[in-house]
Formats: sequence, structure tokens, C-alpha cells
Amino acid sequence: MKTLKKRLAVLLCACMLFVCAVPGSAGASATLPMLLLETESNGGYLNYHLTDSATGAQVTLSSAAAAAGGPRRTEAQLPTAYDARSAGVVTGVRNQGATGACWAFSTLAALESDAIAGGFADLTADYSEAHLAWFANHALVTDTADGTCGDDYTVDEPYMTGGNWLIATSELSRWGGIARESSFPYAPYSASTMGNYAAADRYTTDSGAVIRSAEELSSAAAIKQWILTHGAVTATIYMDDENYEYNSAYYYNGTESPNHQITLIGWDDSYSAANFKQGCRPAVNGAWLVKDSWGTYFHNRGYFWLSYADVSLCNTVGFTAQSTEAYQYNYTYNGAGWNASLTPTGNSKVANVFRAKSKELLQAVAFYTVMPAQTVTISVYSLYSTYNSPVRGSPLLTQTLTLTNAGYHTVDLNAAIPLAAGSYFSVVIEYTAMYNSDYNASIAVIPVEYNGMDDGRTYASQSKQSYAYIPSFSGNNSWYQLSAFDSGLCNVCVQALTSCDHAWSVTQVDATCEEDGYTDAVCSRCGKTVHTVFPALGHDFGAWSAYALSTPGYRESHRTCAVCGFVENRTVSTGARVVTLPQLLEMLFDVWHTALKNLLC
Repeated sequence: MKTLKKRLAVLLCACMLFVCAVPGSAGASATLPMLLLETESNGGYLNYHLTDSATGAQVTLSSAAAAAGGPRRTEAQLPTAYDARSAGVVTGVRNQGATGACWAFSTLAALESDAIAGGFADLTADYSEAHLAWFANHALVTDTADGTCGDDYTVDEPYMTGGNWLIATSELSRWGGIARESSFPYAPYSASTMGNYAAADRYTTDSGAVIRSAEELSSAAAIKQWILTHGAVTATIYMDDENYEYNSAYYYNGTESPNHQITLIGWDDSYSAANFKQGCRPAVNGAWLVKDSWGTYFHNRGYFWLSYADVSLCNTVGFTAQSTEAYQYNYTYNGAGWNASLTPTGNSKVANVFRAKSKELLQAVAFYTVMPAQTVTISVYSLYSTYNSPVRGSPLLTQTLTLTNAGYHTVDLNAAIPLAAGSYFSVVIEYTAMYNSDYNASIAVIPVEYNGMDDGRTYASQSKQSYAYIPSFSGNNSWYQLSAFDSGLCNVCVQALTSCDHAWSVTQVDATCEEDGYTDAVCSRCGKTVHTVFPALGHDFGAWSAYALSTPGYRESHRTCAVCGFVENRTVSTGARVVTLPQLLEMLFDVWHTALKNLLC
């Protein structure tokens, strides 16, 4: 297997002094030690780890708070076996064929399951891997009205090049999808027929879903709990034929790095170790139920069992989706994900400044955390158009929370914040420093974009977009534009999610007793139309009147609607025979004829 190592990212360490510049302007300088994020391409997956540039040692970003655990259920409180298919939240097995896009298939399988569990999709949900793999690997946008304009990550063979959950999340977080499979179908054995989509296709979300979160899960209990709640978890393993038993059981105990991304949809604590291939059996019972992406003719109709003891199992990530109706606008400057993190000692803040496109309501923010059990404080400020800092006066809102898992998060604000059209506002995220044993210090780990690495990524940013407040660097409690710390730094990874503060023009047709009514509401700001139907009211009749003779042999009663005056009649027979004049004359003739005949006889 060809291995390609790249240096992808830089994590910038703390406690450095620099020459102070005018707050918010470039000009600060510092010597910045680095922690490198190195990747290794193996088949369809890009493995990654963090390495200290000074010592060459690998670093694990864990915390004492994470080790202490949270409110999750323990293993003993979870079912001993579970299959998410029984809950009706697992979509059909897909087929990646001869391509290397397992990461896209696994990611979207997890999002399909969560959308079903969330109640805004059903088992027919089928999201487009072709769309995700193409645009995640062709990140460049040239529209200057797009906040991610200029950011780029492009590969020559997007369907053969490996990926991972970070690459998928990078594209999905700017609402590059989720598209329907029927709009961008996958050709598993003809990759050249896919792709080359129009630029306007990037933001296709006709599936009705977009990403909400992607969270790293660090224990078996956490994985099981996620499957119970959301239906599926993505994971990576090293996959080969030598360790596969054809009753669909797999166990690997070697040293190879993962080369395949899969989807966990269940487990069985009692799954026997004897089911695995003789000669490479685990020492313990128990296995994960896996949904793969090589069609239904592989494994057991596309599913297999993976031993709990498999040493290559890692990168377990839970995805959540949300309806496209949740928010209307996504303010972001991140078009190619993050590839570096600031690592100052002490609490530190970053901020992005945005300008509202119309009269809107700020309802949520989104950002990344790299440390588990990370505490953050969200603040929102209103700014003048001449701002030189992302803060002014008192915040419009402050909200503190602790995020159990590292990853990408969308957080709903405790109250919606009105934004005037054309107004400037900032979203500030304060990262609470957490003790890290590798550094023997409390550090804040803050994802950012960084130019200067040979990782295939380039970033673009504009003046007065992204800011940082890092006391351990500046020492004077000032906000600086991010590029002031290093000219290669571009934007911080903070988003604002809004909905239009609608101004409705309403046309109404009232319902009548017999016909439905409706309203057509059209927003003059965003053009959204809402058509609402009101059912017919039904008549409000009074009591039936007394019966009266109407026509010979019949009596009639009526009642009247008090609303519209409609009169309803009902008629009953009196039981008397009704005779017409011709019939009467004929009867009289018969009587006369019979009497005359009797007289003559």
C-alpha cells in the first residue's frame, strides 16, 4: 500500500511575548513552537496524529476533566446486545465499488440514520456521496460574496483519494450539501463519469438535511449510547482478507494503520470469539455490528461483526443532522476546514465579525473543540461599522457550557438576537484552559486556518474578519487581528446561523361553510412563501321545522344555516296514494263500464 506522509497543521504554543501593535492591527510578532498534525494516507482513509515539532514525540490532547467522565450511562446500564436496524433507523447498504470514498459513505450513512431518528427523514433517505466527495476535494469558491471565497483544497482524483471525518465535516459545515443521491448519483465502477459539477451545485441541500455536529467518542459506552440515540457511529479499521472469516466476522491484531471507514450500528457483548477466523481469534467475546459500503453481495448482505478487541478500531465519530428549515443563513469564513490550533496557556478568546445581509434573527453559533470536556463561553456583540475590535460595550448575550466530546458543534442560543440589515455583529468564543499532561500546563486549544504548510490547503482572509484575545501572548489584554500573531494565520473557525426576521405580506381567503379558505404569506425580505389551508367551517343549522304538506302524498321539513342562510329540506311520504287526473278518469270509466255490464246482464 503506497504511503504518503504530509505535514498538515501547526498548533501554536503559548507563553510567548511579542511587540505590541495597535489593537486589532497586524504587527505583533512572536517565536511560535509548533505541534504538527501529520497524516498518513492508507487506502481510502487519511490517518492523523499530533507531533511536537521540538521533540518529535506524539501528543495526546486529553484532559483530566474528560478522564473523570460525565453523565453517560456505564457499560452495565446499557443493553448487552442491540441492532439499530430493529429501530428502523438504518438505511440500505450502499456500494462504493472500486473507489476510495468509504469516508463519504460512512459519514452519510451516519447522517441518514440520525435524520431518521430525529424525525425529519425516513428509510428512503439516500444522501449523495458523489456530491460530498467532489466538493470536499474541490473546495475553492471564487464568488467574492461568499465568505469562504479563496479557501482551497483540491485533489486530482476526488473519488480515489482517501478522506476522513474532518474533511467531510469541513465541506458539510459550510452547507456544501447534503444533496440527494438521485440528484448526484454514485457510479461505483466508473468514477470518471462523476464530478465536474457546476459551482452552483455546491450548496445543494435538496435532501432536506444539513450537518449539526460531529463528535469524537472515546469509550465503548459512549459509542453504544450514541448508537442507541442516533442510530450509527462512523469508525476506521485496518481491513484485509487474511483476517476475515466468511461467516462475516473480522478481527485484526497487527500494526497496520486504518485503511477503511465503516459504520457501527449495533453490538453483542456475547458474540463468541469462536466465530472469528481460526488462527487469528480474539481472546474475549463481544463484537460490533458493522454496516459496510461494498454492496449487499459482500459480507452477510453487506453487514459483518467486528471484534471488540480489534486493535485498529479508532476515529469513532458520531454525526448529527438537522432540518434545512432550522436556519436560513450560514455566516462562515471557513472553506477548507482547520489545519492548526493555537495553544496558549490560560483562558483565551477568538472572534469573527460578520455583517447581516438582511433583518435577521441570530439563533445559533457553530465552532470546533479539540479537547474533550471543553468549557466555552459564547458572547455576542453589536458593533459600529467603524469597529477596530470585536467587542463593544456589554454583550447582547453570554452563554457558558461544557461540551463532553471534541469535534464540531452547533449550539442554539438561549435567546434569538435581532440583527438589523447591514449591521455588524461579532461572535466571541472563550476557550477555558484545561490541564494537559504532555505540556504539564493548562492550555486552551483553538482551531484556526494556517497558511504555510505543505498540505494542499490555501486560505484567504480579509482585514477585520477574525480576532484573538490571548493574554499569555500579549500581556496587555488587547484584541488583535489573527494575522497579527503570524502572517500565515487567516480565520478562526466560528460560524453564525440565522433566520430571516420575516416581514410577511399576507393574502387571505376566508373559509366558508362549504369551501376551504387559505392564506398565502410572502416574506418581502427573503421571498419565503407559506401557504396555509383552513378547512371549510361546515353549516350551523337550526332545528328542523314542523312537517307540513307540500305535494300530494308528501310532507316537508326544513332547517336554515345561521351563517350563510343555506336551506336544507327533507321530505317524507304520507302513505296516501297520489292519483293523476287521467288515472282518475280511467278509474271512473272502469267503474261505469262494470256497472253498465252488470245492468245489461
